[in-house]
Amino acid sequence: MNNQHKITERRRLLDQNGYLSEPGYATSPVFDYRRGDIKAASKHAVALTIADNSYLALVSVTVFDFIEKNQQTNTIMIPFTFGKLGLPESSRAGITAFKNKTVDISFVNDGIKRKLHCDFKNFTKGENLLVDLTLSDEPHDTMVIATPFAEDKRAFYYNQKINTMKARGTVVHGGRTYIYDSADSMGTLDWGRGVWTYKNTWYWGSMSVVLPDGKPFGFNIGYGFGDTTAATENMIFYDG
Repeated sequence: MNNQHKITERRRLLDQNGYLSEPGYATSPVFDYRRGDIKAASKHAVALTIADNSYLALVSVTVFDFIEKNQQTNTIMIPFTFGKLGLPESSRAGITAFKNKTVDISFVNDGIKRKLHCDFKNFTKGENLLVDLTLSDEPHDTMVIATPFAEDKRAFYYNQKINTMKARGTVVHGGRTYIYDSADSMGTLDWGRGVWTYKNTWYWGSMSVVLPDGKPFGFNIGYGFGDTTAATENMIFYDG
């Protein structure tokens, strides 16, 4: 039988990092539980999308509140763009932007860092959404894939996913200002170009996190899009 650890002195349940201060058992409630000591991995997130699918382009913004357990998405669709948004041909550098009377959104990549800006008017009940974030410290390894489609030899998808970039900046939403600290905030890029078949089904999952030892960890998973006989987009990333 393993030795059981008995705790007799009063102490806080969680330490400054949100971990159990001392695992074990007691015969009286010696732990001081404070909800504020719980360190959520992330309390807030934002997803920004600019897409030009030739016959239809869209700008979509989603805000996630993990404390209130809700999300809100606003999407603007622009018909018959046929590539007029001028999206960059490379993910290494370039400017992706769109502006109308409702939204001003841009992704500026100088090859070292990516600056994300979005000013979305009347996003929530008369209140604007303002996003100013910078993604940096791109890892050495990323997911890059060239996927064909069995039913059409001219169809393809060229895609890069970048996990575990550091994120810093602010998001103003719902009367609150959310601070993104690069010590524990991360960003992901989903960049793609291609010629798709008309009807598709695609499942995608992605995660980026800072482990307790301070090293970045992430993964990308996907299923159902194109012919993945030669390669899939399932990858795990650890420490760059």
